[in-house]
Amino acid sequence: MKNFALLFTAPEDLDMNTLILNIQKHNKGINITEIYPDLLEGDKLVQLNCPLNKHCTGIESFNNGHTNFKNLGIHDLEGVSMEEMETILYITAKGSSAEINFLKESKITVSKPLAYYDSLLPKHLFCRVSRYHIINLHKFKKYYNEDGGYIIMEDMQIIHVTDSYRENFLHIIDKLS
Repeated sequence: MKNFALLFTAPEDLDMNTLILNIQKHNKGINITEIYPDLLEGDKLVQLNCPLNKHCTGIESFNNGHTNFKNLGIHDLEGVSMEEMETILYITAKGSSAEINFLKESKITVSKPLAYYDSLLPKHLFCRVSRYHIINLHKFKKYYNEDGGYIIMEDMQIIHVTDSYRENFLHIIDKLS
């Protein structure tokens, strides 16, 4: 089983049982292992177990317009750290692992492949732009059409947008502007 945790803010009138049923309906085999309601001013932590053979799209299933996700539990060699999704700049594939790059100029290498994060992260905040990169849509400075298309991130890293991902990326950017 894959374990991951989600921290989100939900309105007081959101029924947790309905939310859990919705998650399980969209993700067959997923188990909700723990729920910690009202951690900090309405924040709730839900820990999920997902079958190994499945990419559980927990965040997308949760995100029904009532929920504002803030943190993602990231498993590394030392344990689990709760990181704010807004602080993730981009994620880079490193073979069968991934490297998560943050605003604070730190990195975490995780043993999950890039595809795992592509299926997990919310599509309104993150976009896959190549076989090797997922970017935070709110953390890039500029997109350039020249040289096949590339992005300058806030940390001045250059990330190329490949042909197979360009149309989707430009469509999303058009919606944001």
